Amino acid sequence: MVSLCTGTSWGSAGTVGVALMGVAAGMDANLAAVAGAVVSGAYFGDKISPLSDSTNFAPVVAGTDLYSHIQHMLWTTIPAFILSAVVFFFVGSSDVSADTPEKVTAILANLEQLFSLNVFLILPPASFCGVLSTSCQPFL
Repeated sequence: MVSLCTGTSWGSAGTVGVALMGVAAGMDANLAAVAGAVVSGAYFGDKISPLSDSTNFAPVVAGTDLYSHIQHMLWTTIPAFILSAVVFFFVGSSDVSADTPEKVTAILANLEQLFSLNVFLILPPASFCGVLSTSCQPFL
């Protein structure tokens, strides 16, 4: 979702991906699988984002419009996304241990100690994605 809203795969993997890797390490998850999920999700979002430079450059060179280009890419992108989601779901569910709820509780307690989390923190990304979705009506 981050790379879809921002149009950058490297930026998403380098910011949110690093945070997700930290959470995965705290939960003793398979870090290689988590890294694969982060990178594949980042590239998926970047590929279909109307803000991405490569997604904007390709239709200009081919002589078509942006939203037609994105719609045609969905024929290959959606099946790859579904296949990846199924594989990561089964790999992730087989790696769950009995002490996972305690680890999640400990991570959440640490976050509550370190940060002042509230509902207002979601407003900037939600408003940005709201603006993006209204400007992308031909795509949706």
